[in-house]
Amino acid sequence: MKGIPAVQLRRSARLLAGVSAAAILLGSGAGWATVRHYAGQVQRIDAFGEPREAPAAGEPITFLVVGSDSREGLSDRQVRRLHTGWDVYGQRTDTMMLAHVGRGGEVTVVSLPRDSLASIPEYTDENGEQHGASEGKLNSAYAYGGAPLLVKTVEQTTGVPVNHYLEVNFAGFVKMVNALDGVEVCVPADIYDAPSGLELPAGRSTLKGRDALAYVRARSFDPTADIGRMKRQQSFVGSMVNKAVSSEVLLDPAKATGFVDAMLSSMRVDQTLDNAQVLELTRRLAQVDPSQVTFRTVPVVGEKPMGEIGNVVVWDGPASGDIFTALRNDTEIPKRPAAPRVEVSPSQISVQLLGTGDTATRAYEDFDTAGYSLVATPVPGTYTQTTIEYDPGYDVSLKTLQAALPGAKAVEVPGLGSVFRVTIGDDYAGVTTVSVKDPTESDQPRTAGDDICG
Repeated sequence: MKGIPAVQLRRSARLLAGVSAAAILLGSGAGWATVRHYAGQVQRIDAFGEPREAPAAGEPITFLVVGSDSREGLSDRQVRRLHTGWDVYGQRTDTMMLAHVGRGGEVTVVSLPRDSLASIPEYTDENGEQHGASEGKLNSAYAYGGAPLLVKTVEQTTGVPVNHYLEVNFAGFVKMVNALDGVEVCVPADIYDAPSGLELPAGRSTLKGRDALAYVRARSFDPTADIGRMKRQQSFVGSMVNKAVSSEVLLDPAKATGFVDAMLSSMRVDQTLDNAQVLELTRRLAQVDPSQVTFRTVPVVGEKPMGEIGNVVVWDGPASGDIFTALRNDTEIPKRPAAPRVEVSPSQISVQLLGTGDTATRAYEDFDTAGYSLVATPVPGTYTQTTIEYDPGYDVSLKTLQAALPGAKAVEVPGLGSVFRVTIGDDYAGVTTVSVKDPTESDQPRTAGDDICG
């Protein structure tokens, strides 16, 4: 008889682990008592500021998952050892994700950049003072009005209704990682990040408490800053999911119980997530394979300076709209042709528009939305065709504008300097979205089942 392939053995072990876990939790009527026991450890908060009905059993569910940078639960010694700094700026979020559980059991996790430009609804602060609607960074909604204002801001910005809210702070994150006896990560090159204390060799490493927290928080060493950090967070969560559903954990009662205890005692959830919903959600998630947990990041077009607010992240409207529409309707996210990849982001390019009439006005709005730095409102021009006048010393930036205006004529003007002159001609058809990415990076979303070094 032929030997059983290794991949089949791994799948069998995972299935056995999943069945065992489900049996422990749900079998013989013990499920309800178990859920009641664990539910008592979870902290409840008013995340919505108003009554809200939960979805019916079997219906799609969308969570807003927040990683708070609160130091609550950490001693002074732990704050120093974990390099978290001191909590002197009020409440803030370090991570924001929409986690959607579909009717078919698949899970889609979408990371939201904390510096995203968002319209923050009007609110009343803790002192009873009224504040009108304003534009700001998504992260600031949490600082201004806590979970209720953040939920409203995310719903207004994405159009996706939030059914439940889940928050974990630094101390809770460390407890969960340590309960699993560490989580494996893989990095392509050596990492040293002084502010967070992170130091890792290239290749695979198993990280516990301090190093795990530094890994998901560090960003100063990464030229892609917050975007790179979100991708590391996604990879880490995926690796944590894989570890938590592995036979190593699920077939070890002490380790499995320790992880569940650490996870639930570290959470703050909305008041509408009652015991019956926890049990129903557990039934659904017990059948989910890591390959059904998909991670995505909101597509962005770059950064844009916003005065006192600072630089904000601007989303790719059409591409992000595809994702949020799919979450809202519980449908598959459509594949959209990848945006042209460029080396220089729109926010680093200064443009003077030339043209007249409604077309020039629309172009000004298009360029502003796309994140370009506009030096003034449009002035009359001489060309009838859409034309890019440029200094030959800025030929790399020129490629960004050529990708944004396919078919436009390029005219070299030595000595023009850093400001590009763009004439809006009769053939103007809008500004094409571009993307600043590593050309070797895959456009395919990752899943929790993927090889972390893949």
